Formats: sequence, structure tokens, C-alpha cells
Amino acid sequence: MALVHPDGSWLSVNPSLCHLLGRDAAGLLTTDFQSITHPDDLASDLGWFRRTLAGELEGYEIEKRYLRPDGSTVCALLSVALVRDDDGKPLYFIGQLQDTTERKQAEEELRRYSDHLNELALQDPLTGLPTYRDLHAMLDTEIERSRRYHRRWSVVLLDVDAFRSINATEGHVAGDRVLRQVAAAIEEASRASDQSARIGGDEFALLLPETAGADAERTGRRIAPEVAARTDGASVSVGVASWPDDGQSKELVLLRANMRLQAAKPLASNGAAPKAGPAGSSGIRRILSLAREQLGMDVAYVAELTPTSQVYQAVSGNADSVRVEEGARLPLDATYCHRMLEGRIPHAVPDTAHEPELSELAITTAAGIGSYVGVPLELSGGRVYGTLCCVSHSPNPEIAEGHVELMRFLAGLVSDQIERDERELTDRGGGAGGAPARHRKGGRP
Repeated sequence: MALVHPDGSWLSVNPSLCHLLGRDAAGLLTTDFQSITHPDDLASDLGWFRRTLAGELEGYEIEKRYLRPDGSTVCALLSVALVRDDDGKPLYFIGQLQDTTERKQAEEELRRYSDHLNELALQDPLTGLPTYRDLHAMLDTEIERSRRYHRRWSVVLLDVDAFRSINATEGHVAGDRVLRQVAAAIEEASRASDQSARIGGDEFALLLPETAGADAERTGRRIAPEVAARTDGASVSVGVASWPDDGQSKELVLLRANMRLQAAKPLASNGAAPKAGPAGSSGIRRILSLAREQLGMDVAYVAELTPTSQVYQAVSGNADSVRVEEGARLPLDATYCHRMLEGRIPHAVPDTAHEPELSELAITTAAGIGSYVGVPLELSGGRVYGTLCCVSHSPNPEIAEGHVELMRFLAGLVSDQIERDERELTDRGGGAGGAPARHRKGGRP
């Protein structure tokens, strides 16, 4: 307890106050409370002090810090009342202090622990990277910034090839070690401004601000050797997409990055051997599965067109239900794809019953095809390999231009894969001999 003059100097102090402040009574009485108040608390304390002197308040109560001679800080709850004479003139303040140092320390420790828990909740506990939720928050921020300043950005999606096999053969401890090594490799291969996250079991993402196109692709390629150097031969597949080139929304950019990732995965990752022909690889089959999934269609297929016929090279879905069989050959006039390439039907047909060019075809009536989406497969040099198509039994009124745009994107992935597979066949000595003739873009198939 203490008595304080209206100018702030100490008039009287008791032993408990001296003990709390670590000072003797004689020393305190030669100074004022301002000189031993923590600088960060002084302005607030003086504000209440002056308002009380001005008669706005009868007293006040605040928490504040005092400085001890040894440099340490003590926290106290200060209760102040002003005593005036009969004329209302201020005589002195009565101040009572309660030591709150331990309570404040406990509160601070609790706050730090709470912050630590929040940090853990926002981080993947295995790798220390941000999580899927954080990635979406990052993307929202980046889209807003890029729209304001007319910038571009990209996202790189990665996953560990054959990760289930690592867990199955070497154990989950080894699998966890690989994930930590991959996370470290991504961090090592990225810039300080890039932001990485673990978004699934063996899936990672890297946000590249102000980076697009070839620069983003180079970053994606740079990660693979870094992973190989840090692990015992593990590899990653990579898919890259850019905003706004691949879409105006984060969802569409992520979707297209994921589609490129799926198309890039090694053929052996699903245990299926590729067929001899270029359009029968498991990479293309994965793209067909994506097409069915994203469009909600029953069957997706790659059709190769020759001057006289159409050949079903790869099929995904219940092919029997629509009488589409891999390797089957149909006359051109009996197919949807030929008509689509000639411009006789649109790329998207929500209901074949309303399209005269299709409603009477045998494939429509026999297989009961109700809806169709198809786009050309264009190769380098202006060649048209054939078409990428999806069909369903039921009419689908939801089919629109957005579905066609997505199919065109997937067709680009299929075309790239066909040309890669053709090169691999040539390198293995298989050549392209015997392959049906391709068609020039814009020409009659």
C-alpha cells in the first residue's frame, strides 16, 4: 500500500510494497511512480491518473508492470482512489498493489501452449508443412493479389510413385521417412517466396507466385532429381497448372494440375503392361477414367480414324453396355466421331434423340446411347489422330460448353501421350509401320 502525491511522488510506502518492488522505503520516497513504471504501461497509467485528478473519475484499477532495480519486471493489479480536502482540492492518492506476476506468467505460458497447439493443428505433424486447408487459404490470397496486380501464378502437384508398395514392402516407418525426405526436397528445390503443403497421404503441392508456363514446368522438373538425391530411389510424378491460363478458379487450376499429374504417372505404377499400340497405354487409360469421372459419363474412349473406318483403341468404363470394344472397327459412316469432325453434329449432344444425325444410327439404337461429348485428337504437324469421346445411356441436360472445354484439355494430354508412346515404340525398334494413315487437320477423315 502507498500514498502518492498528485505529482506522482511517493509520500508513504509499507514494507509489503517495498518487498514487491524490490526497493527500500528510503529509495522509493526520493522518486515517483513514473520512474519505475514499465515504459509500455506508462502512458495508459498516466491517462487514468490525470482523468482522476481532473475529476472525471473517483479512482481506477489497472494491471501494470513495475521495473525492479535488478532489471526484472513485476506485474501488479493497481487499485487507486483520490482523497480530496473539503474544497475538493486533491491531497493524495491511495494505491493498493496486488502481485499478479505468477498469474501473468501462467497466462503467458498457457497462451504460448495454445499457440503451439494451433500451429500443430495448421501443420502436418509428420513433415511440418502446411495442410490441405492451408493450401486453399494460400490460393485464395494469391488469386486476390494476382487479380489486383495482374500477376500470374502456378501450382505444382506431386505424389510419390508406388508409395503403397513402399509401405507394404518396407513398412510404415520407411514410408514416413520417405515423406519427410520428399517434403525436404520440395523445400530445397523451391524459392523463399514459394509455399509448399502436404495435401494427402503421399500428395504434396507447391504454390509458385508470379510464375507460369515454362518457368513453372522447370520448377516441377527440378524437384524430381532432388527427391532422388534425398531418398533411396523414390520418385515423384508432377502436374503443373497456371492461373489464369488453366482456369479462373483455384478449383479448376487444381483439377488441371491433377489431371496432368495422373497422365504423367509411370506406366508401371498401376501394374498394367501397355498395349503394343500408342493409344493403349495405361497413361491414356487414366485420362479416360478422369474424363468419365469429371463429366459423369458411363464410358470414355479414344477412337483412331483411318480413311475408311474407326478403331476403338482404348476404352474406360462398362464398354459392353454401349457395345464399345477395344480393337473393334466400324465403318466411318456408322460413327459419331466422323460426323463430329465433319461438323455435322456439335461437340456436345445432351440428348441424341434430338439430333437427327445420331438418332437413327445403329450404334445409338442398339446400344441405347443417350448423350455424347467428343473432341478431336490433334497431333503435331496438323495431323488428326482421331477423337476423345464420352457417352452415356441417359440424356444429360447438364452437358454444356464447359464439358467440351474440359474434354479439349484432356485431349491435349492424350495427344501428348500418344506422341510419347509413338516415340517409345520407334526407339524400341517397333517403328510406326502398319499404323493407319493420319488425317490433316480440317480435312475429311
